[in-house]
Amino acid sequence: MFKAAQRRQRYVMRAAVFLIAALILEYYGAISFGLVSAQSTQCGGKTNAVVFNNSFTNSTITAGLAFSLTIYVCNSISQIDTTFNGTVNLVDGTNTITPNLTTNFTNGVWTGIVTITKSAFPDTITGFENSFTGISTAFNVNPGNEEFLSLISGSAQSGQVGAQLPGSLTVKAIDQFGNPIQNIGVNFAIPGYPPGSSGQHLSTYSTTTNSNGSASTLAFLGTKIGTYTINAYIGGGNNISSGVVFYENATPGALKTLNLTPVNAFIPESATLAFSATGYDQYHNIVNTVNPTWSIINGGGTIDNFGDFTAGTTAGVFDDTVEATIGSIGATATVDVINSSSGGGSSGGSSGGSSGGGSSGITPTPTPTPTVIPSNLLTGTPIPSNLLSGTPFPSNLLTETPVPPANQPLSTLVIDHVTINPDPVTVNASASVIVNAQAYDSSNKPITDTQITWQLSAGAGTLSQNYGTSTSIQAGSTPGNGTIIAVATDQSGSKSVQVQVIIQAVAQQQKQTSTNIGGGHLLIKTIASPQAANIPFNVVVLAEDNNNNILGTFTGVIALEDSTRTVSPDTGDTFHSGIWTGNVTVTTPIDKDIITAHSNGLTGTSNEFQVTGKAPNTLQTIAQKIKQIIVGASQGGNKPDSFRILASGIVAGLGLLGASGSIGFMSAKGAEAIGRNPFARAKIQVSLIVSIIVCAGIAAVALASAILLK
Repeated sequence: MFKAAQRRQRYVMRAAVFLIAALILEYYGAISFGLVSAQSTQCGGKTNAVVFNNSFTNSTITAGLAFSLTIYVCNSISQIDTTFNGTVNLVDGTNTITPNLTTNFTNGVWTGIVTITKSAFPDTITGFENSFTGISTAFNVNPGNEEFLSLISGSAQSGQVGAQLPGSLTVKAIDQFGNPIQNIGVNFAIPGYPPGSSGQHLSTYSTTTNSNGSASTLAFLGTKIGTYTINAYIGGGNNISSGVVFYENATPGALKTLNLTPVNAFIPESATLAFSATGYDQYHNIVNTVNPTWSIINGGGTIDNFGDFTAGTTAGVFDDTVEATIGSIGATATVDVINSSSGGGSSGGSSGGSSGGGSSGITPTPTPTPTVIPSNLLTGTPIPSNLLSGTPFPSNLLTETPVPPANQPLSTLVIDHVTINPDPVTVNASASVIVNAQAYDSSNKPITDTQITWQLSAGAGTLSQNYGTSTSIQAGSTPGNGTIIAVATDQSGSKSVQVQVIIQAVAQQQKQTSTNIGGGHLLIKTIASPQAANIPFNVVVLAEDNNNNILGTFTGVIALEDSTRTVSPDTGDTFHSGIWTGNVTVTTPIDKDIITAHSNGLTGTSNEFQVTGKAPNTLQTIAQKIKQIIVGASQGGNKPDSFRILASGIVAGLGLLGASGSIGFMSAKGAEAIGRNPFARAKIQVSLIVSIIVCAGIAAVALASAILLK
């Protein structure tokens, strides 16, 4: 009985142990099943793959703004590989994801911050590590949160007044990374135009950008020649540099009318007078015409091909006799030919008769009263008595410009008005043009004894001289309008004339030849201070023309340098839509650092900023330089050659460095050994010489290898 009881007790104890063990196994099995189930959920049934937690696609991804990303590495049974602690490479569809290599995973999981700088609709991220790879679900990357307008085309066109310019005025809305921004409002306006102009307008004054970020309008010039300025700007939003200015030039229209000067001319017999013809378009703008065809219709004299009219010997009024024509356009002028001697022949006859008639007793015929010369011929000067006696006109009175008698001062020729030629003055930016001034009296007769003083408004350029009948304007580099004033002075006072100076822009097509630019600068956006040494920070560079418009077609390659000479990378990619952006690193701390950018002849400097941190030691500096060389070689156009040259340099450097170090070390130890045991000097020297020869041979082999590699 007792033994049976003991057996039953043992059976009960065993059953209890089995039951407890079963319960324990069930408990841990449930936990294990739960973990496996959870891991399978995260891996999504994928095996030997990089798997993304795609929850980040539920939020808005903006270019340049960081977002959180979680990645799993899953094994062959669709579980998180908790043994994986390596890194995974990252790449997206735009090739702008940063970083492109994760830090080390922790038990098969990585969570980090990434940035994508190029907009995409849609984009995906791919992760790969050896044979493991995976891709995220698709998501959109919206443009950055800063807005710019860049000038694409249409500036510096020329067209006739009242006509439409041939090309559209096009701008492009972009973010700080050069991404196009669509559906953004753009406004156009015409704030500047020549005085007195009317009718200038645009085909549209407000529009939105298309899928490429572009917006356009057509421009119609007004009625006056000169420069028209047209502005484009973003209609709201975070517009950092939204203004773009177009400079357009209006030229005269087709010849419509001709005017002759003078219209009514008084001229003595056989005298010569110069006529001039001025052409005008339908809006009364002066048209630069070729020399017209001159002819005489109703007699009175002759005229040559230059408009110089020579009066005949018959006095009288010849209406509309001088004619100038250019094609079908013509104009006429009237000439009044005046007797140069009244009764001269009679007077001679009378004298003859008088001397011969004293004996004959014949009474001579009285001398007729001479014809009075009109006052406008002699500008109001009384007619000298010798001219009333029938004496022929002095030759100086037969010229175009009458000269008063000796007893009459020149100051009686009062200045009535002054002209400037050309009018208006039009000159290309940075070019020069010669201008002339002439003073006239009230009868439109030139006055030659005046002094001319010149004045030019600020910003329009510089004058070659401030005094004289002519000067030269050296225009500034920025297109726009200015004013030039000529002041004519004589003893009776002064008269001034004011003329607009129109400085045209150099045509965009001309600016873009060879260098893709026609002057301008690079603008580096403000860099925050301080920045940490060896920590990347973002730099944005804008390519702008002389009018501070972003050059939307600029595609130069950027080069960077800073005050410490340790900025990395020191070369970068090309500009996109006139903007370059990238992450750079400065390795040396400095209180005031400045970054300078260069591209296609354009230069720009940043603001001063502080770089904090600990200065690197010599080995770190050497390592950084080697890294820069490797990066530069990998980005070069001919990578195999770059790496071959790099390998050649490393082999030569290490060979020479090792040989020289070994020789120095052995020399020191040899001298030390001789000092300790002078009697063994000969043997030590032989060994030392042999070692030095071997080291030199190794250096020679290294040099030969470097040459062969190169």
